[in-house]
Amino acid sequence: MQALIGLVRARILGLGLITLVPLAYLAVYLYVLFPQLEDLFGKNPARYDELFNMVLWLHLGTMLLFLLLLAFYVRQARRSPHVPNPRRGRWVALLVIGNMFAMPVFWYLYIWRPRPSFPEGSRLTSA
Repeated sequence: MQALIGLVRARILGLGLITLVPLAYLAVYLYVLFPQLEDLFGKNPARYDELFNMVLWLHLGTMLLFLLLLAFYVRQARRSPHVPNPRRGRWVALLVIGNMFAMPVFWYLYIWRPRPSFPEGSRLTSA
């Protein structure tokens, strides 16, 4: 039983790390890749094309991962028993609007450290 719990926690931690990939990519793109592209523009066309193709595929892969994560987190916000009913709509809106910044917060609050679920209609669920 303990091994099963360890496996589940490892998967949850892996999800948290994957959730941080779009933020990490944004930082790498803004501080490393974009300045290099800007510096090479018009100076070294062959190197520029090579770097541009790499950035294009990285960007497309990150966008696909981001869309999959967004679909997963919106589904979790709507269906998870750990998210209180009054907050579900707010979390969906926050995930759609604040997406890559809201996903790690949602992961921490409702996936990594889920609150105990209470029966529907209980005074504790209306907080």
